[in-house]
Amino acid sequence: TGVIVICLLAILTSAASLIASRVLVANMVKVSTGEGRDLSDAKALQLAGAKSISDVQACLLTNGKAFAPAVNADGSLVRDRVARLEARVTDPQGRALLKDVAAAEQAHGEAFAAALGAFGKSQAPSSNTYPEQVLNRAAQFDRALVALVAHFDSARIRNLVPAQAAVRRSEMLLTAVTGVTTLLLVLLCVLLILALGRSYRKQITARAAAEHGQSEARASLSEVEAASHLK
Repeated sequence: TGVIVICLLAILTSAASLIASRVLVANMVKVSTGEGRDLSDAKALQLAGAKSISDVQACLLTNGKAFAPAVNADGSLVRDRVARLEARVTDPQGRALLKDVAAAEQAHGEAFAAALGAFGKSQAPSSNTYPEQVLNRAAQFDRALVALVAHFDSARIRNLVPAQAAVRRSEMLLTAVTGVTTLLLVLLCVLLILALGRSYRKQITARAAAEHGQSEARASLSEVEAASHLK
């Protein structure tokens, strides 16, 4: 009965160990993903915005209208990344920062278009349009991008704390369950050894008793045969 109970307990602890392993893996996945994905997309958006700013500056500094298509492509990429983040982000602050980025990108694009138009008229930008206005819009755009990345970075750190705590709890639970399973298996082995030893001793005792009975039977038979010969 004891062996059966320990076997059942070992099976139950093995199942608990499997569940604890799944919980641990799920918590580790939660640590490595989640808000980290938003941060990664925000950094990609920041990189696209920085490229847009640098392309605008290169275009205006070199009076190269050939760069204008690249600037337009950069703006489209920024707007696409903003739309992708808006579709996933739910917190009000994050959505407000995304709106700030979109507005800053639009203002930056409008300032670039105005400065580029000035080139077509005077072959040089006016002092009111460039570089002051474009630089101001670029600085505003960059600050909006930096604020967005900082927001998602702080959100990731806040969400990592409970996720890491859950991982530590899962690790402790898995360690405890593994220890209990190991202890039950050791007890099972000890009980099996004891049971085999007791069975072996019983067999030895029964064999000795049988041999003793056979010896007594042979002795009695010998006595009977001897008595019959004397008669």
